[in-house]
Order: sequence, then C-alpha cells, then structure tokens
Amino acid sequence: MSFISTIAKEAGVSTATVSLVANNKGKISEATRKRVKSLLDHYQFQPRSSRPGKSKTTAKTQTSEMGTICVVCPQLTSDHDEAPAGVYRFWSQALQEEILKRKGNFCFVTGDLFAQNNLIFQHGIKDELFQGIILMGVEDEDGYVDAALRSRIPLVLLNRRSQHGEFSTVGQDNFGGGRLIAKHLIELGHQHIGMIAPVSSSQISQYTQARQAGFEFELKAHDLKPAFNYELAPHHPSKNIKSLVEKVNKSKATAVFLSTDLQAIQFIEQCQAIGLHVPEDLSVAGFDHADVQTAEGLTLTTIAHDSRLVAQRAVAMLEDLINGQSESMSEVIQVSLVPGQTTKRIG
Repeated sequence: MSFISTIAKEAGVSTATVSLVANNKGKISEATRKRVKSLLDHYQFQPRSSRPGKSKTTAKTQTSEMGTICVVCPQLTSDHDEAPAGVYRFWSQALQEEILKRKGNFCFVTGDLFAQNNLIFQHGIKDELFQGIILMGVEDEDGYVDAALRSRIPLVLLNRRSQHGEFSTVGQDNFGGGRLIAKHLIELGHQHIGMIAPVSSSQISQYTQARQAGFEFELKAHDLKPAFNYELAPHHPSKNIKSLVEKVNKSKATAVFLSTDLQAIQFIEQCQAIGLHVPEDLSVAGFDHADVQTAEGLTLTTIAHDSRLVAQRAVAMLEDLINGQSESMSEVIQVSLVPGQTTKRIG
C-alpha cells in the first residue's frame, strides 16, 4: 500500500483529498484538513521538490567564483559517541570537493558556537567574510541557525528543518529509509521487530524521528506493531546499549533496527558479550552506510545515500541563493537498502 493510500485509509478520506492537503490546495473542510495534516506531520511528510528555474527575483550577475563558504558541523567534535560522525565526514569531504570545484573557498567549523575558542564562525559573520553558509548536524538550540538568520547570509541546511523560518534544505529520505528497513525485515519473515533510537531531546533527534516514523508506518501497513521502542540516552550511550541488549534478549523480538550504524555496531558488540549471536539469534540493521563492520567482519544491513549528490545539490542551491536566482526550497535525496550479513531469513 502506498504512503498516500495508507494515510487516506487512516484518515477515512480519499487519496485525492490527502494529495490536496499535502499540497495545500482545494476546498476542504477545516476539520478534514486538520485530521489529514496531523497524520502527515506525524509521519514526517515532506513534499519533494524538483529544482526550480529562475524565480521572479531579479538575478545578480553570475560570478566566476563562489567566494568563501562556511560549512558547520558541531557533531564532529561532540563528546557523545551517538553522532554518526562517519556520515558527516563523508558529507564534509564531498562539500569541500564541490565548493573547490566551483572555485570557492572552503571554511569548516565544528564544536559549540558559544565556546570561547570558536571565533571563526562568529568573526566570519561579523566581518561579512562568508558568501554562504551550509549547516549540517545542527539543532535550533545550537545557535548556529539563529546566528545565520540574523546575518542574512544565504543559508542551506542539510538533513534538518528549522522552526526559525523557511530555508533551503537538502536531506536524505530518512522516512523512506525507515520504511525500507521495516519492509526488508518483514520480507525476511520477521514479525516481532523493535527499534532503538535516541531520546527525543538528543542532538540528532529530528532525523532519527523521521526514520522511526517511516519504520512504524511500514509496520502498520503490514498490520504489525513495533515489538518495542527503546530510547537511547544521549550521555554514555555505550552503557545504555548494554542494558538495552539485556532487555531485547528477554523480549520476543527476532530483529531490531537502530537509528545509526555506529549504534548498531555497539549493540552487536554487546550482544556478543552476553552470548547473543547476530544474525543467528537476532537480526540487526542500522542506517547511514557509515562504512563500518562488526568485530567479526560482518557487513551491516543498512541504508545508503549518495553523499556526492547531497553535496552537489546543496552547493548548487547555495550558489543560486548567492546569485539571487532561487527562492528557498527543499529537496529529498533518495536512499537505498544495502542488505548485509547482520540480518537473515527466519521461518
């Protein structure tokens, strides 16, 4: 069953009505619109956009060089090992290559905006050294979005939506990836599947919530419910994972989905410590394709995306904004399932 069809069935309306609400069109009663919109929001629905042509905004003269582009990722220096640093490193490398290819200067900023030693971003904003800013791995409370907003410097967010207003965004299809994992495990015969994700207040909550929403959506489409939804504490996640492994072992679950690859690897290591074998006793899947393996060399079942395409689209969007050729827009990059050796068929 398609996404639109499932929403329509749950809301008790036609697929045409769901489509109209999703695109903010049509004459629909307020009660129906609110009911459908609530479901779309719950499942992290975000309409895909193709790259538009020139907007009505008067375009500035196209320059041959981009100038200095500041790429920000606080997570790469986080003390918490929950952050999928491998993915952010792939993105930062791809962004650097794309910016340099367009004859721009690459400036990379990490860590806490408010730390005394983090003066690059603050001075760059104040002295108008940046022609554009790309933010990845940030939340509204980090302060970077607000600082960029006040500076009026062209801005693109990666894998994020902000409550501060409308920005150009590029991200992987986290919702779709969650669906792919659930679908894969169901096709392997699993009926009791659980998920482990960071608590809602954690730094990487926004996109993991979308992954969880997609995962639960696909289960519901097959008349299944999650065997469990355990939360991973943001501080000392390794200790938390150890206790969660023991809880999972006592459950009837035959498979578990963790919201990042690094969490999945840590989980598998703790499984081995108590004699729980993956995938013989329990199938495990992650998300991000962070180029990691288990201690035994098993490849992880995960979700992959094209880092270079994310970088290309983000930099192209930013260049359009710098030259006044585009209004704020959102684009979702498709993801794909990468079956590994940590999941197996049962039954």
